[in-house]
Formats: sequence, C-alpha cells, structure tokens
Amino acid sequence: MNAAHLHLVLNHIPVLGAIISFVLVLAILVKKDPGLKSLALWWFVLIGALGAVVYLTGEPAEESVEHLSWFQENFVERHEDTALWALIVTEVLALMGVFGLYLQKKKHTTPVSFWRVAIVVAGINLALMGWTANLGGQIRHTEIRDTQPGQH
Repeated sequence: MNAAHLHLVLNHIPVLGAIISFVLVLAILVKKDPGLKSLALWWFVLIGALGAVVYLTGEPAEESVEHLSWFQENFVERHEDTALWALIVTEVLALMGVFGLYLQKKKHTTPVSFWRVAIVVAGINLALMGWTANLGGQIRHTEIRDTQPGQH
C-alpha cells in the first residue's frame, strides 16, 4: 500500500465522522439523553484525532502521484486548501469534546447552549468535509469536475 492508497482508504473516516457528529448533536438537542451526550463528546475527540492523521497523509499522497500524467496541481491545491479549513473546524469540535467532558466531570452536565454551539460547528464541519471530499474526488475523477482541465 502506497501513500496515495493509504490516504484514499483513510479519507472516508472524517467525512463519515462529520455526518455522525451532526446526527448525534441533533439527537441530543431532541432527546437530551446524558449517555448520548457522553458518546458525542468522546466521538468529537476521536474524530479530531483521526482527522489529523488523515490530513497528515495528504502530502505524502500528493508526492506519490505528482509525477503521473493525469496529475493536475490546481485540483490538488484546491483540495488541500479546503482540507486545512475542514481540519481546523474538526479540531475545534474535538476541543469542544474535551471541554464538554471536563464540564461533565466537574458539573455533571453540559448546558443547552453548549449543544447549540456544537450543532453550528458540526454543521460547518459537515459542509466543509463534504466540499473537501468533492474536491478530492475531482483530482482523479474527471467526470465530477465542473470545469475543464487547467481551469479553476
């Protein structure tokens, strides 16, 4: 397995993680289940850690394919730029997970306002992960591109 293959295998984790994060927070706002809250907080931390690993496999993946005939730098750069923003928001959600776990330990609760902020952050994360995945797919799948080769 080379670096590009590893990146392709792992890159589904933060995308699916973003979907699950959003659904968990939505369920919490509806049900207010304490067990679900703990699960969501630990999930945020886990996805933050895995998201960082996936991001770090991106550069080696690029280096392993940049010499191939189909490689176009502009598509990779767009994907990289968006991936960085997606990573930042994922890490904000992970920090919220750590903070929420701290609140649960100290106060045995997380306020509704915490979850209202979490749904916004999780929604932004979901949108960025979806866009990042789309741009990543365009690197090799010309059929999903909305521009001609060489255009931005």
